[in-house]
Amino acid sequence: MAEIPLKDFIAVFWRTWIVLLAPFLLSPLLFLATDPQVGEALKCAYTILLMAAYWMTEALPLPITSMMPMVVLPLLGVMSTGEVAINYLNSTNYMFLGGLIMAIAVEHCGLHNRVALRIIMLVGTSQARLMLGFMCTTMFLSMWISNTATTAMMLPIVDAVAEAINQKTSEMKMAPIATLDPIPETCLAPEEEDYFNDNPLNQLTVKSMTDLNQMTVNSINSLNPGNDPESMVAFLPNVRRNTMERIPEDNPRDKFTRRNTMERIPTRFTTIPVETIQEVKIEVTVEKPFSNKEEVERNFLLMSIAYAANIGGTGVVTGSPPNLVVPESLNKNFGPNTGLTFASWMAFAIPVMLLNLVLAWLWLQKLQSWYPGGGEKRSQDQEDRAMRVIKESYNKLGSMSMHEIQVFVLFLILILLWFFKTPLFMPGWGDIFNVGTVRGTTVVVGSATPAILMSVLLFILPQDYNFWPFVPWTGSVQNSPSLITWRLIETKMCWGVIFLLGGGFALADASQKSGLSTLLVTQLNKLNLNSMPFWLVNFVVCLMTVSITNIASNTATANVLVPILAEMAVTMCINPIYLTLPAGIVCSYAFALPVATAPNAIVFGHSTMKTSDMMKAGFFMNIVCVFTIAISINTYAVPLFGLDEFPDWAAIKLENVSMCENVNPFGSDSVIIPVVT
Repeated sequence: MAEIPLKDFIAVFWRTWIVLLAPFLLSPLLFLATDPQVGEALKCAYTILLMAAYWMTEALPLPITSMMPMVVLPLLGVMSTGEVAINYLNSTNYMFLGGLIMAIAVEHCGLHNRVALRIIMLVGTSQARLMLGFMCTTMFLSMWISNTATTAMMLPIVDAVAEAINQKTSEMKMAPIATLDPIPETCLAPEEEDYFNDNPLNQLTVKSMTDLNQMTVNSINSLNPGNDPESMVAFLPNVRRNTMERIPEDNPRDKFTRRNTMERIPTRFTTIPVETIQEVKIEVTVEKPFSNKEEVERNFLLMSIAYAANIGGTGVVTGSPPNLVVPESLNKNFGPNTGLTFASWMAFAIPVMLLNLVLAWLWLQKLQSWYPGGGEKRSQDQEDRAMRVIKESYNKLGSMSMHEIQVFVLFLILILLWFFKTPLFMPGWGDIFNVGTVRGTTVVVGSATPAILMSVLLFILPQDYNFWPFVPWTGSVQNSPSLITWRLIETKMCWGVIFLLGGGFALADASQKSGLSTLLVTQLNKLNLNSMPFWLVNFVVCLMTVSITNIASNTATANVLVPILAEMAVTMCINPIYLTLPAGIVCSYAFALPVATAPNAIVFGHSTMKTSDMMKAGFFMNIVCVFTIAISINTYAVPLFGLDEFPDWAAIKLENVSMCENVNPFGSDSVIIPVVT
């Protein structure tokens, strides 16, 4: 029997080694403390560090790691099973669930396609405008539906437009153009036939020209999570592991040798005759290389989509899972009257979101001009062809169906209900239902209630009203399906993200109950952070967070850091929103690496960019976004959230409230001056 080299053995089984060794390497934490109270805190720290190791290395799938508090915390005596389990389906998770069901309904009826194409038509098709149009479209859609689903939806549109722009006039009638039509599963070629072979004499045997044409069509439905019941979220099947997606065992990108950084696998078509088994001569398309200029343009369009999706997800509180960690942490620690609502989040996040989008667009335009051929302007004929493709795709959608209209109305109602539940600048409809009970408690309606209400209506209302009494009685009874089906929810729902959120909430709850948060804050205060200007503390926190989120799960990063920052802000006599809100938002600003976010991984797998290409653009954008969020929280956010004073709802956490009476976070005396009582 041949000996297996130790290096190869470790390379193959490294995940197994991490799963087995991490608990033992971290076990000294369980025996360091002599004080029982500190001992509980260290047991919680052991759980967090163990999960962090699994999260960052993905030795186990992220959702499975997120379930570990259900096992570890009760066995270590930190929390009971019931206390842990309640964190996995709390009101925040139900709000997220309702928002995801509405997003799936929007995708199911095709409303997002109509919105995307319409926005691009309005912006224009010059080189700069086309990128801006794609970014604006992606940003808007990612505010309301999954960042990943938005990115996946935009890919075929980018391919269709890029193909039309770069076609020669003589090729216009020959090459099929990517459309939004679905691909029948019977027409999909095996993986080994999809790979391009540099030998121009290669031939394919096909049944008919129709099947062959359908094989060359890019389809949104082929990127749809509904086609992959095992997929946890609406992700493409060929992206990186730590975005919770599957990757093929054999990466097709590795089958090609690139001559330069921004060169792409050819996608232009020429024709050569081949023969079928029946000796019938037909013509089949074989790809012809793009030029370097065309490759640069397509890769930057794809990169702009990823960046816009990451930025757009910060616009509303339900836009991205890390956003939800902030209000959940504040509500659990300080109650519902913190001033951070759906409306106030939008008031703060949308201006900085728009600013970051414009800065990202300007930066990508400048960076593209530095690549060979990237600064060349597009001809009018190319712009006309691009617009023609977009208009043709839009016209194929036809007029809005009753299905689309109903989903749009329900979607709009949900946004309005969220916005006006507690708008702060006026009484909200939620105040009407704040009533007392005979038990002496107060009933409060949360944001999960309207989300689930709209979700229920999606299963009640029919797609078409083609039955009596809406149409004349014909003697036949015809049923109409509902706007959405549970089977669709089962296959497209982001179940794993819900577990990821729940696991983070369980860790946050354990940190508070075990005293770990207080212990960490005490240790941080020994660094004499109070002597630093608060704006500098905020900037350092944002910079640290964005550094971690580029290599770790965004949601896990937010779940670990936000509760600690909330506790630290109270001890520094700062409004907790001042540290937690920017930290929660910058968790989505992971632009530098393909593995940082799902949109990054999707476009990286769909393009010919190298990791260095994304890093060149991403690191600068990380710094830019940290500066913009730091400036925003120190300017217009101050009157919006009342950050210039220590709030009463946070003061209840202090034993000596008077110590914060002389603190002015935004004045020259931004150092705590204890008051002797």
